[in-house]
Order: sequence, then C-alpha cells, then structure tokens
Amino acid sequence: MGGTLAEAVWGGHLTEWNQRQRCLVCMGTNLRIVRTEKNSKSDHPDLKEYFERDSILLACSECKMAFVESIPADPKFFSALYAGTDRDVSIDFNYSGKLNIFREIKKVILKYKNSGELLDIGAGTGAFLNFMKDSFKTSGVELGSAAREFACSKGLNVIAAPIEKLPIKDQQYDIVTIIDVLEHLTDPKQAMIEIYRVLKEGGLLYIKVPNYKVQASKQSVLNFLRLSNEGMMGNYVHINHFCPTSLKELSKKCGFEVLENGFSSSEMWNLKWKEAPRSYSFRVFRNLFIELTNGVLKLLSAISKKDLGFNIYVLVRKVPRL
Repeated sequence: MGGTLAEAVWGGHLTEWNQRQRCLVCMGTNLRIVRTEKNSKSDHPDLKEYFERDSILLACSECKMAFVESIPADPKFFSALYAGTDRDVSIDFNYSGKLNIFREIKKVILKYKNSGELLDIGAGTGAFLNFMKDSFKTSGVELGSAAREFACSKGLNVIAAPIEKLPIKDQQYDIVTIIDVLEHLTDPKQAMIEIYRVLKEGGLLYIKVPNYKVQASKQSVLNFLRLSNEGMMGNYVHINHFCPTSLKELSKKCGFEVLENGFSSSEMWNLKWKEAPRSYSFRVFRNLFIELTNGVLKLLSAISKKDLGFNIYVLVRKVPRL
C-alpha cells in the first residue's frame, strides 16, 4: 500500500493522502479489500481534487474493524466537508428525528447511574443535552459553529474543541456519550483515549455507530433498485466502519470494560414537524417501515446469532490502568 503519505496529481494540483496501512483498533496488517466506491463530484476547491479517487474499504481479519484505506491528509479538506450551510439548525433541536434513540440511551444509562455530570461529544444543537438535563448536569462539545451557537442560545453549555485534545481536566465527568461520531474521525482511538482521561474512575461511556456490514448490504440493495446512487463511505464522511466485535475490542484496548451492547433504533421522521419536506402520510409510512424492519432484523439476529441491526451501541465503564 505504499508509504504513510501518498501523493497524487489530479488536474495539475498536488493532492496528499494518508494511507492507513494498519488496523485502527488492533494494529494488525492482515487486511483485505471488501468494497470499492466512486465518490461524487464536487466543484468546491478544497474537495474536488480528492473526489477523483475511488474510496477503498479495508477490513481487518482479526478484529473485523473496517476503514477507508486512503483519506485526505490536508485538514482543510475535512473543515470544508463539514462546513455549515444555510440550513435551519433549529429543526434539529425542535424536531429531532432521534428522540426514540435518546429514550433508549437514557434508559440504558439510568440502569447504572442516575445522577452526575454528562458530556456529549458531537452535541450538535444540544437536542440530546436538553433531553437529558432533567437527570444530569449536562455539557457538550461541538465544532459546528451554527449548531453550537444555537445550543448556547438555549442555555446549554456547549464548547468548541477538538475531540482528540479536550480542554477539560482529568476525571471530570461521570458519563460521556458519543453518538454517531466515531465513524467520522480520522483517529477514533485517540478520541477514546481522551475520553478515558476526562472520565472519572468507574465512569460510563455510551457509544452509538452504524453497523457496517448491514449498512453495506442495505446500500447495495438501494443502489441495485436505483433508489439511491450514494455510497456507504459518503465522500469520506464515514471513514471508520464498526461491527459489534470491533467496537467492543476498541473499548477494551482503550481501558474500558463492556457492560452491555446491542442494537440501536434508526432515526425517524418527527411527525410534529409541520413544515417537513415530506408529507405527513409519507413520514408515517416510512416510520412504520423502519420499525417493522428493525423488529424483523432483531428477530433474525436472535434466531441466527448474527449481528443484523442497522445501528449498534456499547455501554462501557472506565477501569483503572494496571
């Protein structure tokens, strides 16, 4: 796979790549290509050169972790990729489609802790913090300026900080949540190490991510039926792809013990959102279809003993390092 930094010339411009040649979890080198996708085109000056190259998904034969083999090396790429738009961020707060997910998370956490300080990483507009504030003292980290400013306007404590280097003292929090974030990070292991640092001894960490094998199958079906022309790697948006085995292994490698793991619900349309771009009947039908599909997958998982849910979670506890 070459060196740690690959360079390619597209259209006369120098484009640099970080090549990930070892498993991000176990550092193994027994890797195999499991999927290749073409990226969408873009006219953005910081993005378009990178999208000329296909995305290649590698999987580790040891811990089953999967990840995009080559990712852009220039930090400006990811800044541009996640740059804010003119979209009304208040929708994410007032009509969040993750309320069913929030309920599940709260139920899981309350089995082990019912008070303390909670930090949500990738807090967005603060919808989850707002949902949890009746049980915990909540804070958040969010790099998106529009979402962060909206959260602060609602009286929520949300700061801007790199996840790999948080401006937070050691052992400050009782609970950390990181919901649909690890799949986006260039160095998820370093993020986990930093989370370990800011958690108190015995503190809880809740992680939710997509279940990559099932997501890959879903995307292949949608592509075949011409219902979607997207890829599961999403133009370097999802660069890390977890399954239950790799997610638990990453947690253990970073000093956590697994308390429980399982499937998480999918995001759904909020039926109270009157200005939604889809009709009320469409949203009802789609929500029912999602609930039915998730129910069938859970049943098949129980029968086959295979991990067939679209999304997975793990709740882990910080244990002292030896």
